[in-house]
Amino acid sequence: MNSTRRGRPVGHSIHRDALADLRRAGKPAGFFLLALLVVLALFVGGGVLVAHRSVPTPPAQGGGTDGPAEGGAHEGPDAPHGADPAAWQEAVTAFLTTADDPGAADASRWFPGAADPTDRFAYTPLGPGDPGERQDDGTAQVPHTGLPGSDVRAVLDAVSGDGAVAPDTLAVSETSGSDAGWSLRFVVRAGDDVWWQGRAVGYLTPSGRAVLLRLVYEK
Repeated sequence: MNSTRRGRPVGHSIHRDALADLRRAGKPAGFFLLALLVVLALFVGGGVLVAHRSVPTPPAQGGGTDGPAEGGAHEGPDAPHGADPAAWQEAVTAFLTTADDPGAADASRWFPGAADPTDRFAYTPLGPGDPGERQDDGTAQVPHTGLPGSDVRAVLDAVSGDGAVAPDTLAVSETSGSDAGWSLRFVVRAGDDVWWQGRAVGYLTPSGRAVLLRLVYEK
């Protein structure tokens, strides 16, 4: 046993022993905590990297076939991109020119382009005897395919105003959309000092042909 200079015995301090024990035990615990933090950091970092790689790349816009999606917008992997209002106006003018032809009773001439079997065409009937399913807005809808020749001629007569519409006078006042699904408003002469306001909706197929889904007048 140790003693002081005066011979008094000196005992071990309990507090000092406890502190020494804590110091000795603290080193392994510190290493363990550090290793645990490193493992957690690697786990979190790896999870973020895997999640980032697993996020799918957004598909390119467009998709489908020659037929339009709901609302008349054509979507397809070969769908035409961009917007060419001049082509839309040309399509409507050509349609009215066909409608003005008394011999144009063939549906392939009436509906230019390759229409989807589910396509329907909305028009403004001249009278209650015109074909098609009546709509609340006063228009009528007919299918693009399978329509009898007499019904085709009746629809064409209505679109052309019984020959009163002059296609070469058509002037576009407003356009919207893209080649995949477009809409335009226009005015066209339908007699001496008589002008009709109209709206056409359609789309261009991947080959560039036009399909009209709607041609109505706001008289």
